[in-house]
Amino acid sequence: EQLNRFAGFGIGLASLFTEKVLAHPCIVLRRQCQVNYHARHYHLTPFTVINIMYSFNKTQGPRALWKGMGSTFIVQGVTLGAEGIISEFTPLPREISHKWNPKQIGEHLLLKSL
Repeated sequence: EQLNRFAGFGIGLASLFTEKVLAHPCIVLRRQCQVNYHARHYHLTPFTVINIMYSFNKTQGPRALWKGMGSTFIVQGVTLGAEGIISEFTPLPREISHKWNPKQIGEHLLLKSL
């Protein structure tokens, strides 16, 4: 049982890492392309992102898409750690089973809000 728990933790950690590493450049690019209603040109087609990526890469360098990823990992780690500690010392469930009831959902949401 301990091995399964450790393996599940490792798989979850690897999944989280992969998800954040692959998604972070897309989030940065999305923030760069957000609509500015005072702008002279709007980016209405997907092809305009090429020019944005070129100028973004030229001015800030290729590592600019991964800026801020460290702080994202810190926030996610603190969240997971706090959630784990609170769930160990309280009866609040970290996960909800497929046979849930309103009390379980309320307790789970209380854990998430804490």
